[in-house]
Amino acid sequence: MLKLLQFFLIFSIFFHKTFGQPSYCLSHSTCDSCLDSVGCSWCVDRAYDIKRPRCMPKMDLLQYKCRPEFIQESVEMQKNIFKDEPLSDYSRDDLEARQIRPQHVKMMMKKGTTQEIHMKFRPAKNYPLDLYYLMDLTWSMRDDKETLVKMGGSLANALNNLTENNRLGFGSFADKPTIPYIMISPTEKANPCAVERQTCAPTYLFKHHLSLTSDIEQFVQRVNSSVVTGNADNLEGGLEALMQVLVCDARVGWKARSRKIVVFASDGWMHVAGFGLLGGAPQRNDAKCHLTSNGDYSNSLFMDYPSLEEIYRELLRRKHSVIIIQRVY
Repeated sequence: MLKLLQFFLIFSIFFHKTFGQPSYCLSHSTCDSCLDSVGCSWCVDRAYDIKRPRCMPKMDLLQYKCRPEFIQESVEMQKNIFKDEPLSDYSRDDLEARQIRPQHVKMMMKKGTTQEIHMKFRPAKNYPLDLYYLMDLTWSMRDDKETLVKMGGSLANALNNLTENNRLGFGSFADKPTIPYIMISPTEKANPCAVERQTCAPTYLFKHHLSLTSDIEQFVQRVNSSVVTGNADNLEGGLEALMQVLVCDARVGWKARSRKIVVFASDGWMHVAGFGLLGGAPQRNDAKCHLTSNGDYSNSLFMDYPSLEEIYRELLRRKHSVIIIQRVY
């Protein structure tokens, strides 16, 4: 027993002189476990002597030629609140309504640990609301346009109940003005509703009629003056129109700080990426604005429809919401 104790004593002295550090650092063979121990650091230097332990106190690692920039040190968990201003409603004097507090928190945490942050949230009163009404104006939706004109006053009241700072915009869509989406005989191209023995405007994919405004009368006037059109198939180009509404910030007039909602109204299904090849539009949708000064979409014959994933990506990036109104027969 005495010889065994003498062995351990000699080994401990040799161990300490050889590696110059406490044994609890040497027992760690991974960076995670090493940095979980107080006073231990980990060397990630590729030029470090592979015969030596990588887990040591920092001074010992420096002594054994581990370069300082390759030493990983354990850090204490920290939580610093840099901005914690009171919640506030939207006002003309304070355009940055605060709906959540704290507003700016910085934390330093170890892997596998947790921290608690106590947060408060309250929806701000009169927070700006931008609502763009994107409507299918093919022949089958003509009576829905009339309904929208009639409900203009009630729509304004409904929005005012949500917030006094609301604005409305309006655009319409149909489909690409080429085969196989429309008939291209001179008569039917000029009047795609000829088959219904009615008169309507030539087919277009998207028209931006009204930028966001608080003038409800102007909104009703633009909806009322918009012209119904038609197409040949039962699918529409609404997704391509929606992409333009999302990416044309300056033309539509989206505010940087507002709730942004697109109301998408149609009675049909939508063309998606790949269908454009049928009409000779092989170019992938570039998610850029292509509106003329008159609000006409200029790339309908050259660019493919967007995919659902591309629309979803833009919705996330730009923080828009879409409400779909699907008319069912």
